[in-house]
Amino acid sequence: MKLWRNIRNAINKRKDIPYFYNNTVANRAINKAANKIPLGTGYESMVLLDNSTLEIYGPCSNGKSDVVTFSDEMKSLITKKNTGKYYTVIHNHPKGGAFSLQDIIVFISYKALSLSIVIEEDYRHGEIRYYALLKRDVNPDFVDNFIEKVLDVCRTDSKMRHKSYRFLLEEFNVTFEELGLAAQEFIREV
Repeated sequence: MKLWRNIRNAINKRKDIPYFYNNTVANRAINKAANKIPLGTGYESMVLLDNSTLEIYGPCSNGKSDVVTFSDEMKSLITKKNTGKYYTVIHNHPKGGAFSLQDIIVFISYKALSLSIVIEEDYRHGEIRYYALLKRDVNPDFVDNFIEKVLDVCRTDSKMRHKSYRFLLEEFNVTFEELGLAAQEFIREV
């Protein structure tokens, strides 16, 4: 089953993501953007998809297996104030694993990001897993306080940023719903 079909099913009910609501073309653009991520290289890579124009920025990579950061162009796009633009960010985890604590913090920190997808490469089991996070009803005060609390902990333990989202939910006693997020998981055999 194609990635965009799975994501379309999750997004079609989301009227607050206007560009993707019942829009097969936009959902195909997600698949096209995801296909720009080079898999099997051992490096994390990232692309950014403009939800309105469907323009794809990237891929970019730091040449490391466990970290990737926004290019200057991408960062400029997602930090612009009051543009009404929303973006989808997609990146891979060549060592496996779903969203890291850092992935979630970055996603909820940038208001212009509405959808985040992690592609988990699990060749041992012959699968590629896709994890999607959608922003829903975000309470900015709760999220800002939460981010501050998490970053305080991360300052004392730098390895904390790479922990799984499961650790985040358990350690900080928070749910995706409280963060204003909805999560989906999709599996594709390789």
